[in-house]
Amino acid sequence: MFYPPGLDFAIAFFAVLYAGAIAVPLAPPRRSGNAEPATVLTSSQLAPRISEILSELGCSLEAVVTDTLTVDESSSDDIVMPAPDEICVLQYTSGSTGTPRGVVVTHANAARNARLLASQAELNDQSVWVSWVPHFHDL
Repeated sequence: MFYPPGLDFAIAFFAVLYAGAIAVPLAPPRRSGNAEPATVLTSSQLAPRISEILSELGCSLEAVVTDTLTVDESSSDDIVMPAPDEICVLQYTSGSTGTPRGVVVTHANAARNARLLASQAELNDQSVWVSWVPHFHDL
């Protein structure tokens, strides 16, 4: 997932989870790692650069530009809830203390972190949360 900060990333992130896949948010130009992507998602803003990187790497995948997709009105009432120990995100470290690497974050890890943040910040159902941290930050 290559996106600038913003709503396009949030929509794509939850769409990936809804599809039962593992989200791997990255900031270009990420050129190595331990992910074996089945699909590359990006915005129309970054698509030319991402396509260039994929070509340079000899990658056969083509980037799917999600902000130009049409909405499919078909739906299913079958929502599959992931098990707590299933992988939610492969979060890459910044590499500030070594080679960047993917760290597995399970659904239980993500849910616990969200609960702890909400508790610490005293958030409730009416709260609005704003953060300066980019979505690819390994917070």
